Amino acid sequence: DQYIWLESDLGNINRSETPWVVATWSPPWYSTFKGHYREAESMRINLEDLLYSYQVDIVFNSQVDAYERSNRVYNYTLDQCGPVYITIGAGGAGKLETEHVDDPGNCPDHSQRNSVGSCSFDFTLGPVNDELCPLNQPDYSAYRESSFGIGMLEVSLLSHLYCLVFKSPLRLVPCGTSMLGSVDCKS
Repeated sequence: DQYIWLESDLGNINRSETPWVVATWSPPWYSTFKGHYREAESMRINLEDLLYSYQVDIVFNSQVDAYERSNRVYNYTLDQCGPVYITIGAGGAGKLETEHVDDPGNCPDHSQRNSVGSCSFDFTLGPVNDELCPLNQPDYSAYRESSFGIGMLEVSLLSHLYCLVFKSPLRLVPCGTSMLGSVDCKS
């Protein structure tokens, strides 16, 4: 069972030797792009508590042909102990995603189980913060852009992670805050 394997793997991490925990998979949990909004909701529901309890610091996703970075988030709420999610799935092979769910008229029909990408939109738990779709860019979404590019992650002095995105046409843009400084989230 993958859940048991992941729980064991995360539980065996010695944070004094491995101060940063990075996870990666394809469909993002926190995408505001129309074609991928809540696309992997069932995965998020089943795994987010586990990643949060083991203090995963950053999650890289692809799937979306665009760039988006979250603030630290847990269960759609800003949380200093939650991971930062970075979606950078636009290496140049697809067409750029340009529409967001908070653009007028772009909320997927929650009565339909539309299949887009790898999964269906999942509104089984109902609205998030009393909204099926946000009316404005959600607080958890720090930055989003329709662009092609690749990313690079650098660990510096074990106390900070730096993420850089190389965008096309070639320009270098920091992924976020001088990225992640260490946060004390010990229970």
